[in-house]
Amino acid sequence: MDIQTGRGIRTVTAAEMKMIEREADENGLSYRQMMENAGTGAYRIIKERFPDTEQLMIFVGKGNNGGDGCVIARLAAADGIKTNVVLCEGRPATEDAGANFDLLEGMKGVEIMTFAVLERNLLSYNGAYSEIFSSKTVVIDAIYGTGMHGEFRDDDIRQICGIINEVSCPVVSLDLPSGLDCDTGEAADGCVQADLTIAFHSMKPAHAMEETVYYCSETVVCDIGIQ
Repeated sequence: MDIQTGRGIRTVTAAEMKMIEREADENGLSYRQMMENAGTGAYRIIKERFPDTEQLMIFVGKGNNGGDGCVIARLAAADGIKTNVVLCEGRPATEDAGANFDLLEGMKGVEIMTFAVLERNLLSYNGAYSEIFSSKTVVIDAIYGTGMHGEFRDDDIRQICGIINEVSCPVVSLDLPSGLDCDTGEAADGCVQADLTIAFHSMKPAHAMEETVYYCSETVVCDIGIQ
């Protein structure tokens, strides 16, 4: 497969990435294992970049990006890091993401909440984010990945991204900041502004565009086991 090049950086489109993953699955690397590799690799990067982390606040979407976040949550809790999982659109709906979410339920060190609960908690502190997002918290944006196009269709998601953009602690986006179109680099109103973006397997076109640096900041590539 030809890989596009943007600003001297090799990139793959969303459609190409799907094809790469399908070929890997057909050759014996299951989608479930790719998700496990993605979450494990991303967690390793997060630990290296933010070694003093005491809390992860992971915003989880209903798709596979949310599943990647669930893998991170499981590993962080096993390491003794306080882990909050915020369900942005309910329980993850894809098979692999749902299976990884199931592993979190009842796990020591993991608190699962809906956005409505987080909102109530914020209101109880009169909107003082510092009471929930401490200086040693890292926020993980695992809401939308390469499948995002256009504007947010859910007001709650727009509000959630607004909260993520207002916190003073580091924000890490998985694959792409939620709200950023993988191929065109177009940003939805309220798109997450990450401090670090972890791209899975390959850079995507949006990572290589000068105008998207505002949203991606630094982008690092995470190996997910695809040869």
